[in-house]
Amino acid sequence: LSYMESWIEEIKEDEIISLLVQIATQYRLMEWNAKDHLKNNRFKNEIVGSLLTEESEEATDLTMREACNKIIHAEEIVFDFVHMRKARRYYLKQYIHVYGRRGKKEWSASIDLVLFVNAANQPIESFS
Repeated sequence: LSYMESWIEEIKEDEIISLLVQIATQYRLMEWNAKDHLKNNRFKNEIVGSLLTEESEEATDLTMREACNKIIHAEEIVFDFVHMRKARRYYLKQYIHVYGRRGKKEWSASIDLVLFVNAANQPIESFS
């Protein structure tokens, strides 16, 4: 990539990260403001990815709520891009990889963007 092309790709990544943080924050605020959000929110347990922590050797399911928390508190978000054949363009793959730490313990998450966006677009029941 030329300097200009790599700069444009960096701007696109920054914009995607900004949108992800906005979606995650808005989802958590809407959920927080919903009545009985701990009891009746059928979407709080929706699986949108996987989480790997230092404590476990295997990945565990990542709920929408936790995916939002991971995005909001991430130290790094990494995208997978694929180069289009015979074109100077790239497209975003379905998964993003999010890295961070809680205290001294590191974690990593893989979030399926299709599942994440679908969950974010579902109505949160029982608004106050």
